Amino acid sequence: DLYFQSAQLDLAQRSYEKSVKLRGDFPKGWLGLSEVFERMGQLDKALQTLKQVPETLCHEPKIKKRIDEIQLKLDT
Repeated sequence: DLYFQSAQLDLAQRSYEKSVKLRGDFPKGWLGLSEVFERMGQLDKALQTLKQVPETLCHEPKIKKRIDEIQLKLDT
């Protein structure tokens, strides 16, 4: 979060990627990684990231909401 907030997106990306490798069941890591890609202008990659979440998180409301938000931006 610190890297993301200070706009150090490369470091934020690496941090969130490490997070999802270590704790794939932690929604905040997946959400943060998708936000980094969005801020980098990579909406397709942001959406693809969230579609890779483990099955146990697929029904997580925040994940579903974020997927819908990104999809809407891609459709416009």
